[in-house]
Amino acid sequence: MPAGIDPIKLLLVEDSTDDAELVLAALSSSGFDVSAYRVENSAEMREALDEESWDVVLSDFNLPEFSTMEALDILKSSGLDIPFIVVSGCIGEETAVALMKSGAHDFVMKGNLGRLVPALKRELNEAGVRREKRRMELALKRSEARFSAMTNNVPGMVFQYLLGGSKGRFTYVSEGSAAICGLSPSHLASDPDAFMALLSEADTKTFIAARDRSAAALGAWNWEGQILLSGGHVKWINLRATPRRVEDGSLLWDGVLFNITESKQKEEEIRWSRELLRQLSAHRDSVREEERKRIAREIHDELGQALTALKIDVDWLIQRYAQEEKAGQRLRSMSNILAGTVDSVRRIAEHLRPGMLDDLGLAAAIEWQVEQFSERTGIDCELAMNREEFDLDDRIATCIFRIVQEALTNVARHAGADFVHVTVEQENGEIALEVRDNGRGFQENPKKRSYGLLGIKERAKMLGGEVNIASIPGNGASVCVRLPVEAVRQ
Repeated sequence: MPAGIDPIKLLLVEDSTDDAELVLAALSSSGFDVSAYRVENSAEMREALDEESWDVVLSDFNLPEFSTMEALDILKSSGLDIPFIVVSGCIGEETAVALMKSGAHDFVMKGNLGRLVPALKRELNEAGVRREKRRMELALKRSEARFSAMTNNVPGMVFQYLLGGSKGRFTYVSEGSAAICGLSPSHLASDPDAFMALLSEADTKTFIAARDRSAAALGAWNWEGQILLSGGHVKWINLRATPRRVEDGSLLWDGVLFNITESKQKEEEIRWSRELLRQLSAHRDSVREEERKRIAREIHDELGQALTALKIDVDWLIQRYAQEEKAGQRLRSMSNILAGTVDSVRRIAEHLRPGMLDDLGLAAAIEWQVEQFSERTGIDCELAMNREEFDLDDRIATCIFRIVQEALTNVARHAGADFVHVTVEQENGEIALEVRDNGRGFQENPKKRSYGLLGIKERAKMLGGEVNIASIPGNGASVCVRLPVEAVRQ
């Protein structure tokens, strides 16, 4: 048997045993391994087609009880794709053409059986090609069905987007387009401008810019924007796609478009809630600062003055009764207690709200704060300011003072430092503050709340400022704050 030729099952429509043996001998001599079955009428042919599978049908043209045309009709009605070759002793050209038009694949004269083998090989090969084509088409349909089922179950719009030159268009769009964009898949795929018409001018620019960046780097295409649907309804959408080169050099993105309107609304609600909390915190701090100022003034002015007057009277009594030992001792003890109380009242008032912050300004208040810190802790503290006084809104001055106060408190409590450098500068519409120490430093841990640092960040953020906290374990730490002076005034 020739290489590449498999055993074949042959259905032979033939009334002559001799002619059948002649055909089989011709095939056998050419190396075919043939398993043949002969039928003579329509009933036998139908039964044979129902019970067995066949590779080829060879049919005689001249049959007393059966015709080639009938055999051909039976094969066609069965729905089987089997090569049908007419083998006849005599057949006219017109008849041969009619048979070929009716579905016969070839005809061979019995007097020229040498043509049978190549004809049979060709038709078997073509039948194999047709079977493979049908198999691939079926596999493609199944694959497309699975793909369609998957994409239609995605809660978004699955797409393919082709960019040729500077013009892009959707080449594939899933059924989710109707829910996302209000447009059918066929509309989006057939009209390149349909989707772009939903975008505002600003979103169109960001859409194209994001696409072009993805094309230039062959990286992910990530974009968010809004689409305006009929009736004025606005949706937020999120696009995620990956590019690849196709045969002609164009770029094709496979991606998904999601409706993120609900999440955007929740983000906006969270943002607004945080903003309200920040405003509430700012209002609370402002009210608290005003209350501190009022209490500090009352303590300093009223209680302090009353205690001072009382001490003066006690001192007068000491002079008057200096000769009386017991009364003098008691009065001197009262004077000492009053002096200590006056100092405590001043210290409490200054802690609540340094009077010099309102009377002498921020520079003097910071200088006093640094001196007090150094005296209280024994830590050497250096202060550098580029102005003798700062022209600041009261809110900024209070914020800067409180941040210096909180930063120095953190150094005293946690740093283990012996030197601190404080810098305050105002230039280019900003005021910049830095508190840097040479202590043990720390490693920031997002899960661990440092309320001192958190308070510094929130104070700065309420006034539109920025905070940068840097530290290396073993090499100290620094707190840098920048506040926009003019923006707060406006």
